[in-house]
Amino acid sequence: MRLQYLRRYGEVAALAGLPVQAGRWDPEEPMVAVTLARLKLFELPRFRLLLP
Repeated sequence: MRLQYLRRYGEVAALAGLPVQAGRWDPEEPMVAVTLARLKLFELPRFRLLLP
C-alpha cells in the first residue's frame, strides 16, 4: 500500500505549510483518513476500552 497526501480540511499550526489540495484521485479507490485531535483529560473515560 502506498499512502499519498491528497487533501486537508481545517487548520493545524504544525501542518500549516501543506496545501489544501495536492493531487487528484479516483473516488472509487480505497482511501485512508487521518484525524488529529486533542484529548481533554475529562474525556479520557470514553476511551477506557482501548486502554490495557
